[in-house]
Amino acid sequence: MEMTVFNALINNAAILLMLSIIYDLSYTLPIRFRRTRPVFSGLLIAMMCVATMLANFELVPGVYYDTRTILISVTALIFGWIPTAITAAAALLTRFIIGGAGTLAGVLIILASALIGLFWRRLTYKSPAKRRWIHILCMSVAVHAVMMAFTILLPVPGRMQIMSIIAAPVMIVYPIASVLLSILLLRQQDLRQTQSQLEQSEERFRRLFDQAPLGYQSLDAQGNFIEVNERWLSMLGYSKEEVIGKWFGDFLPPSSRDAFRERFALYKTLGHIYSEYEMFHKDGTRMVLAFEGKIAYGPDGEFKQTHSMVYDITSQKAAEEELRVSEEQYRRLYETMAQGVVYQDAKGAVLSANPAAQRILGLSLERLQSMTSMDPDWRSIREDGSPLEGPDHPSMVALRTGKPFGPVTIGVFQPKLNEHVWISINAIPLFHPDEAEPYQVYTTFQDVTGEYIANQRYQLLFREMVDGFALHEMIWDEQGKPKDYRFLAVNPAFEQMTGLKAEEIVGKTVLEVIPDTESYWIESYAKVVRTGVPIRFNNFAVSTGKYFEVSAYKPAHNQFACTFADVTQRVQAEEVTKKVLSRFRALLDNSPGPIVIVDERGGIAELSSVAMKIFGLSQDNVRAGKDPKPAPEVITRKIAAAM
Repeated sequence: MEMTVFNALINNAAILLMLSIIYDLSYTLPIRFRRTRPVFSGLLIAMMCVATMLANFELVPGVYYDTRTILISVTALIFGWIPTAITAAAALLTRFIIGGAGTLAGVLIILASALIGLFWRRLTYKSPAKRRWIHILCMSVAVHAVMMAFTILLPVPGRMQIMSIIAAPVMIVYPIASVLLSILLLRQQDLRQTQSQLEQSEERFRRLFDQAPLGYQSLDAQGNFIEVNERWLSMLGYSKEEVIGKWFGDFLPPSSRDAFRERFALYKTLGHIYSEYEMFHKDGTRMVLAFEGKIAYGPDGEFKQTHSMVYDITSQKAAEEELRVSEEQYRRLYETMAQGVVYQDAKGAVLSANPAAQRILGLSLERLQSMTSMDPDWRSIREDGSPLEGPDHPSMVALRTGKPFGPVTIGVFQPKLNEHVWISINAIPLFHPDEAEPYQVYTTFQDVTGEYIANQRYQLLFREMVDGFALHEMIWDEQGKPKDYRFLAVNPAFEQMTGLKAEEIVGKTVLEVIPDTESYWIESYAKVVRTGVPIRFNNFAVSTGKYFEVSAYKPAHNQFACTFADVTQRVQAEEVTKKVLSRFRALLDNSPGPIVIVDERGGIAELSSVAMKIFGLSQDNVRAGKDPKPAPEVITRKIAAAM
């Protein structure tokens, strides 16, 4: 009898192994039905529970035993409350249908199995995986101990005998079966979770692979495409079907295919490579792509495939080419420009100098690079001839202040000429981003020695010339009419002639200096500015009592210059001469006797009224030199006739 019960329980427990199949079946649901998996599992387990209960064995009339306690408790432990509730409901319904003396005990055992399994579920999943079987064993012992306890409720005689018959099988086979079944399901669960995580990881990798901002490609040993991602396809405009299985060289210009063969062989030898290729988009657009990859090898070290990241560097290459052209143009300009250019570091040491700088300064690049702005060998001087010390050099001023300095004119000793040359120089500091102190300075300068000497001569002439000189700027009103003019420069002769000092009038207008200046003069000078036609006139300055001969001309846009010659003495001499001649003419006209004045050539220069009558000459003809005969002959002849 006991072996029969034992064998029956083992056979019944074997049915429970189908639970693992049900667990796998729940994962065959389409993704859109995954949320209903607990219900689906519960229905399958419920059918299995009903089948188990129908395959029971009758220990005594009305008392049936099966493995429902294992099924329900393990379902609660592994699948959770929804499948457990469905299974328990089906078990309760089945037990009521079967009926018999053990119905009440059977119902209580079903409920106890479900509740104990759900309670132990919380404990089991919190424990380490290696110790879960202990919790499962404890749960099963608890479930079946309760089952044995509920056997007392059986309304049949010989309850203790029944308990003695089933105690060993129930307390040995059932717990072992529960542990084995639970471990099997837990391992399946762990495997499924691992597979799910792997699938999710693969899906994330696939999304990352396809949506990555970088292209990816994989080639076989012959250089044929095994895999490309979406970025690669969008980058070159192809579909996957147009690429997979094709030779990489088919996507290169014919001129680059031999180079690919050589590089691919090197790639397989080295195991890694970085290379750049010119390729063409499907629409014909030229592109430059960079490939950086490694070789994947099989377990035996044989070539498996390449893994390469692909970068579109078309814009980068275009920028590099623009930079190269720009640098070449800058270098050409730097080396051929007429202006000198010198770069210096933050301490004033010369870093570089272009050929023009070397020529102007008369120093080689090597010599310049051994010097700083503080070097006394420069022998720099100011325009007034005083020494220019190193700290006052334009480049050092720019470094010290952090601001551009210049243009200024300085003299620098030129050793090849053995004299100073004059240069007009600008200094500009250079800064790193977000830094307040300059790290370099560069100076540009040009040789202005000729202009400097000419200017010095002009200044000498300007200062020493006898005639006065004044430069003016015309001022117009809103209607374009002249209303005033401003003094820009005057020379010492002008100051001496007019009594007006340069420091008092330069920068001021004529109406500020001489308020009663007539508008006629402003308009006359404006005409010179408009037309560019010079004018000349004499002018008497009431304020000074002097006569001036004035010449006005246009030297530059909206400017006019005047030169003043003091002709006061000449005008005054002319006035005196006019007065003397007037008195002399009155004497000639009123003299009672003849008066004849003969010049050094013997011609008649003047004669009185009486003389004109005597000699029959006209005063106008005499003054005009129309008398063809010498004066002595005429006079002699007339005197003889009068005698």
